[in-house]
Amino acid sequence: MTFTADSTLAEVIASAKARAVVATHLPELLEGSQALPNLDQTLADLPYPWHRRLPALLRDLNRPAEEVWAQEAEQLSMNALDREAFAPRFTPWDNEAEEVALVAEPVAHPAGAPCLSLDGEWQLAEGGKLRDRLNGEWDDAIPARVPGSVHTALVEAGRIPETTFGRNQEIARQESFKTWWLRREFAKPEGMVRESLMFGGVANRCTVWLNGKMLGGHEGMFGGPDFDIADKLNEKNTLVVRLDPVPFEIDKGRAFNPDSNDSWKRTVVFNNVYGWHYSNLQSLGIWRSVHIQGQPAVALVDPFMRTVDAAGGIAELALKFEGEASGWSGTLRATIAPDNFEGQPFSFSQRIRSDAANHSCNLRVQIPDPQVWWPVDMGGQPLYRVTLSFTPADGGAADARDFNFGLRTIEMAPLPGGPRPDRFNWTFVVNGAPPVSYTN
Repeated sequence: MTFTADSTLAEVIASAKARAVVATHLPELLEGSQALPNLDQTLADLPYPWHRRLPALLRDLNRPAEEVWAQEAEQLSMNALDREAFAPRFTPWDNEAEEVALVAEPVAHPAGAPCLSLDGEWQLAEGGKLRDRLNGEWDDAIPARVPGSVHTALVEAGRIPETTFGRNQEIARQESFKTWWLRREFAKPEGMVRESLMFGGVANRCTVWLNGKMLGGHEGMFGGPDFDIADKLNEKNTLVVRLDPVPFEIDKGRAFNPDSNDSWKRTVVFNNVYGWHYSNLQSLGIWRSVHIQGQPAVALVDPFMRTVDAAGGIAELALKFEGEASGWSGTLRATIAPDNFEGQPFSFSQRIRSDAANHSCNLRVQIPDPQVWWPVDMGGQPLYRVTLSFTPADGGAADARDFNFGLRTIEMAPLPGGPRPDRFNWTFVVNGAPPVSYTN
């Protein structure tokens, strides 16, 4: 039988092959949902959103039965497909971990490389020519706090009304599609070597100049930008950042909603579909801290702690080091101490050596009397603070980092009934215990 848009739903589900196809494209039909149309209706009469699946449904309904059964046998669940599509190809935990014993006493840490924060009050101005913004006076500027957003500065200066009241977002939204400039002056920091200018995050696309010379640009809210400025500093310095307008795009099929903006699909921003749910205000600004950092001889890069066994207090520390290309050596010191509760601090020291510039390693520790972190209503939220430092053997500048973490494991597991190929049938499991309630 050949299926067309004029076939009824009853005709479609009359054969086993067709039911297998329907289970893939219209699983609700076989579950007897009251929201579904009458089985006497034709496929062409399917209401929204089911009519959107009609082309794919007809294609598979008219495929040879052997192809349908072969695909059915090989079909993975939606969970499995997502797991494969988004699985990390390399993680810090691929390295074998070395076990390190903790001692019940603190350890002294050297000071890290010096740092100059550029947070605070900047100047903010709209538009203008490049040469005027780099060399001229900013008579039209208003104060702007960094970290912060353009819209927050405009509200505080009385240029636009409070964005969270009434329909004021419609007024504020216009400011997202303009070019904005930010400027900050600062003196050359003392006691630093190999200075780097480091942005924690800029939304969404920016270009940076220091003393009239372009350092570079960056797109995406995360991951910098960072610049080497060791040979570019004067006694007095001027830092200028241009924020490009948020792009405006409407994809085909969404022209019915002129307030929509699909540009979020082509860059790196917060998980926010512009115009969906509650907010239609595309933010821009220097939204994380800015600082100048003197570089240590060997840098500790993005250290991270993960829990292996919460109840047993077993955790792994992933470490990356960056030093001279000729190689380096030194001492890593670590302290793990209660951060928001009373308890005993623990520490260890470890010699680290590398014959190359970059080196990675994993260290496994077991924390005595572990205090396990739980979600709200399932237990307490104790946190530990990890303090790390690395001192080069040749006496070079040390580096130091600190961060907090909770002893907890988070996994994905199928809901009761097991995994299904036609839907995302899973929940989060924390410390081996599923949550007490489910939500979508």
